Amino acid sequence: MAEEKVSDQAQQPDQVENTLVEVVVRTASAGDIKIKLPQNEAVNEIKQYLLDMVSVRQPMTCFSLWFNGQKLDRFAPIGEIEGLEDGSIITMHPEAYNEAEARFHVAKVRELVGFSSEAARALPVVDAGQSLFHTTDDLVQKLGQEKDEEQKNKKDEDKEKDTGLVPGKPVLDHPLAELDSFPQGKMTDLVPEKDFTRTTPALGSLQLSQWNPAPPTLRMRGHLFYLQTSILEGRTYHITATVNGFHVSNCSGERFDPHPRKISGKYYQDHSLFALLSQLSPKMSQHIEKNIAKMKDVDPLYLLSPTNAYLSVPWLAKEQEVQKLTTPDIARTQEAFANGAVRGDVASGTSNLRDWNEDLQATREMPTRGEGVTIQDRVLRDKLLNKLSFDFEDAAIKGAMAIVKGDIAPLNPNEPEHAQIFMHNNIFFSFGADGIDIFGEEGGDAAARFAAGKDVSGINYVNRMDIEGLSVLATVVVDYCGRRVVCQGPVPGIFRQNQEESQIVYGSIDNREKVVNSEKFEPLMTAIADACHLKKHAAFDLSGESTVEISTPVDAKGLEGTDGRKYILDLYRLAPVDIEFIDKNCTGDKPYPHKMGTLRHEAVEDWFRTRLRAELLDKKDGEKTESEEKAEEKTDEEKEKERAEQEEKIRELSKKYRLNPDVGFAADQVPESIRAQYAKDQEEVRDVCRHVTETLMPGLVKDLGNAIIASPIDGAQLTNLLHRRGINMRYLGALADLSEKSGEPILAEFQAVVEREIIARAAKHAVNGLVVDLPPVLIPAVLSQFVNCLFGYNTTFAVDEDLKSIYADIIEALTPSLTVESVQKTVLDIGFARFRKDLGSQFMDRVEKVRLFRELSFKLGIQWKAQVYDFASGKPVVSARKILNIVPVVKASTFRSHIAEEALEAGRQTIYSGDESNKEVGKEFLLESISLHEQVYGFVHPDVARAYNHAALGMNELKEFDNARRLARKAIILAERTMGVDAPETMLFLLNLAQFEHQAGNTVGALHIIRYVMNLWSVVSGSDHPDTLTTITHVANMLQYLQDFKGSIKWYQISLDRASALFGEESISAATVNYHLSQSLALDRNFNDAISAVRKSHKGFVAKFGEESEAAKDIKTWLDQLLQAAVQTAKMQKFSGAAVPRSANVPRATGILNSSSASTSSSKASSAPANIGEKSVDEIMAYIEGNQTGSKKKKKAKKSSQ
Repeated sequence: MAEEKVSDQAQQPDQVENTLVEVVVRTASAGDIKIKLPQNEAVNEIKQYLLDMVSVRQPMTCFSLWFNGQKLDRFAPIGEIEGLEDGSIITMHPEAYNEAEARFHVAKVRELVGFSSEAARALPVVDAGQSLFHTTDDLVQKLGQEKDEEQKNKKDEDKEKDTGLVPGKPVLDHPLAELDSFPQGKMTDLVPEKDFTRTTPALGSLQLSQWNPAPPTLRMRGHLFYLQTSILEGRTYHITATVNGFHVSNCSGERFDPHPRKISGKYYQDHSLFALLSQLSPKMSQHIEKNIAKMKDVDPLYLLSPTNAYLSVPWLAKEQEVQKLTTPDIARTQEAFANGAVRGDVASGTSNLRDWNEDLQATREMPTRGEGVTIQDRVLRDKLLNKLSFDFEDAAIKGAMAIVKGDIAPLNPNEPEHAQIFMHNNIFFSFGADGIDIFGEEGGDAAARFAAGKDVSGINYVNRMDIEGLSVLATVVVDYCGRRVVCQGPVPGIFRQNQEESQIVYGSIDNREKVVNSEKFEPLMTAIADACHLKKHAAFDLSGESTVEISTPVDAKGLEGTDGRKYILDLYRLAPVDIEFIDKNCTGDKPYPHKMGTLRHEAVEDWFRTRLRAELLDKKDGEKTESEEKAEEKTDEEKEKERAEQEEKIRELSKKYRLNPDVGFAADQVPESIRAQYAKDQEEVRDVCRHVTETLMPGLVKDLGNAIIASPIDGAQLTNLLHRRGINMRYLGALADLSEKSGEPILAEFQAVVEREIIARAAKHAVNGLVVDLPPVLIPAVLSQFVNCLFGYNTTFAVDEDLKSIYADIIEALTPSLTVESVQKTVLDIGFARFRKDLGSQFMDRVEKVRLFRELSFKLGIQWKAQVYDFASGKPVVSARKILNIVPVVKASTFRSHIAEEALEAGRQTIYSGDESNKEVGKEFLLESISLHEQVYGFVHPDVARAYNHAALGMNELKEFDNARRLARKAIILAERTMGVDAPETMLFLLNLAQFEHQAGNTVGALHIIRYVMNLWSVVSGSDHPDTLTTITHVANMLQYLQDFKGSIKWYQISLDRASALFGEESISAATVNYHLSQSLALDRNFNDAISAVRKSHKGFVAKFGEESEAAKDIKTWLDQLLQAAVQTAKMQKFSGAAVPRSANVPRATGILNSSSASTSSSKASSAPANIGEKSVDEIMAYIEGNQTGSKKKKKAKKSSQ
């Protein structure tokens, strides 16, 4: 999967360690395998490579490696093996099994024969990671191959066609030919008809038999365990696993005799279970061959299981998928058997208690810099950190779900339920509620829930800093069935500490009963404070009698673990509280539910840079001297000195702009000795708060109104946009009001997305309040009733009859809360309280219901039965039976790979720098970044998809269209599987591929892709979204290239109508579309309308840029030429009496006149293939006259032949 590593610059600097050696591994059944790897890698890497490629040709898993008659040490570096060089032959020798190795081998064989593994599906998801584009892509690739073949077979005499004058015959049969507007897709368009990657197992069953475990006497003779298998021929065999391998035994369902069985005079035994089964069942091998043939043309990325990520969770899934997943296989209940082999607990057959914290901290402590540290060392560290984080997340989710279902007993059963804590699988669990009244003054349960989510954000922020010597706990927050469960690896010693002593040595103890600091922790806390622009400040205890100087928020705690490490906890206030918002909105009618709202780090960073930039400019203006005039005469040393002085000046000034994170207390709570400084600190924080509301928010709305940035498509994209711009989600109401006040038509869709997000989030909080204490079995009925009521459909709250008697009291108490009036009022009240937006009592009349339905599904983790839900019918549209599944919504602490990101950024900057000489280097960096991403994150991961997409864009910039298309397809496969088929990023990747196909000449294929995306887009966002203008304009361009001029005119007219509605009839966008429209009109011989369109275009550009601007002059020239062409055409018609061919032409304007000018997207539009509209009118007229002459000659020749 990984692209070939092509850049020595991206390898480690140590040339000795960097030397690659290619060895030949001689296998027992798969022939010779060549492996190339660095000499500093261990022999175990070769073994791991061979294990990863276990297949029907090489099924061996328990083996050793030998060279020159000697067994190799698994952990010896390859470079230290005497005599090993390029081409050396290493042989595989079977080894004796132990129970763990044998279990692992059985698990691998089950995979080979086609059994699915429940372990691969950690989340209980229906149709996880579904793929949809492959059917369309098969057609696109077929068209592309035909086009490539056509171009290869062009004859020399047809070379004039390559000039762009005649790209070929007009193509009128294309996927948009019958459309008159943007198509409207259906919800079922988001669901594939069938899973094209599914195969059937090549065995009836393969499982543990009932005769396990092996008796002690037989264990002494080498027996490990016993298996039972049924083969496709209809026979059942019992198999004994021993240290020597596997043999068919005399066991049956009633008789225990695990000794070898003779069948037709032959004993069946082999070191490999797969080889043994192949001897027993010829049909097995044939079936596997059929499965391989079925999958031979399928990209392996469709088939690989993720190692560090979950597959996407579709909100619509086919009910049949549930039935298909429920196939008879008793071995699914024995998953722990194979897992025990991997995780080391052989005796019990279940996963042992893993010390998550020790594993994580030991990995974090692997060196990342210094002598001897190579790039491979850094990559290995990043890889292990990501794998550990994902394994922890996986275990945490399973534990949290079990807790919510009541399957795990609490450590403190006598406490109230929301205050209970749990310990399971070495993970500490608690509820995201104020169980011990820590947040009583800040908002109770609402504050505690908010703090849990913010803590994960704070941990990820500190993880990005990667501060040496500071340990952070792995943390996961799981929202499931209304409950928020916080999962953390416990601090060593936390349950064994002396009651009189505290492990906390920095920050608050017992909710500010005492505040302490530590010289040992101060440098670590200062590093965090510097990154967050926090100042050292006086923190005080509850009594107000004691103050202590600390650098981080008082709530952030530094602990000394019994393992000697320094830990930091409670990072939910790494940025100051939003005092301005809290003061205005946390009192009065319908107050904001808590006082924990903090500023975003992005907002603090933007404020810091803005203030620093302003001060530096002021100082520069006041320090102008004659030396500036002589800057060119400075030596390199002087320039370096000046640069160092400037950096020092910036460092000094940056100390001036630091914030006190603990300014959220009332003035009367602050000790009098620090009250004056506290007031000053508070005013500085208020300045940042005002920066958000007076600079960042208006700036965002302005950028959206000017189409500088793309408008978000759905709630997830809106959230990412606001967070990147430093704006909290509590400002959604204010953003909606700003958009409405602006009156800009282009902001109407943004306002709709914002209001839809307010409703969806308010509904989520309302649902959580309803179901938090319910038994899980009642939740589907409550969810379906809530959705019906929210959408205004009156229906009686119905529960299955068999549940009514058991939960009669609960159902009776719920019923009044589940009416249309109650649900809509609750959502309205929450929407106002949390987002300060009065949506009005008729808010559901103006919301697009399908899109809201989708947003609700993601936020609540609901998977619905795939069908068309008719929200216009006036009848209830959903029921409990329509809910196929509820999955947890997860926030987790993660680790980013700096080295992979650095390689990607280096490649992008090099390619887009404009320096032609370095573009090959940029290409190598991009390909290397893909390899690094795959090493760190695994082959199937959303970040790997993004890396492929960036690489595809880079290849497109380098005009390597085949590579761009290949990489773009991989990005799309991974995006569908990990982000979702209807995710905004997936659709963006698809549109990129369409552009690449167009540039490669496969324009009809590109239109197939665009038609596919249009169906998705119409469901997710609707055809009125501003970004559809870009797509529609590209469609018109492509149709013009295909010489479907009437189709091009139609889509340019749609684009013009949309541009005029969004930006105004005299806007630059409308002027640009008019310019392109005039080309298609002229090519269709409609000169009057073409002249009218170009005059409108000229008027728009003159109004914006002036008569003397280059663009205005270009259009004026085109207008003059068009008028001349019209006159010439009229003359030709008058004198010849013949119709003029549909081949008029349009000169291309320079500068801003290109297809992307009409786009509302900030993305860079790619140039189209050579088009008819790129030639001058004189050239076209000469061509037309020549073509007419040729036509006349042909007619004369034809007559003479008759």
